[in-house]
Amino acid sequence: MTLDPQAEFLIAQTMRQTGESRKEVLNRAVTEALGSKRREPFDFPTFDMGEPLVELDHTGRLLTDLDAASFGQGAA
Repeated sequence: MTLDPQAEFLIAQTMRQTGESRKEVLNRAVTEALGSKRREPFDFPTFDMGEPLVELDHTGRLLTDLDAASFGQGAA
């Protein structure tokens, strides 16, 4: 396995700090990164914002108009 220089540096640094062998450091890192640590699903909050103030059936046209207006060109 070929590791990039940053990974090699982190492995050597951890070996010095913990006194563990390269094998031990790599095994622990892989196990912690890919093993039992499962993240809880993130729940994005939602909000009722009421009825839209613009027609959403033609959003492409609206975005074009807004983009043109932002550059001082007026509506397309």
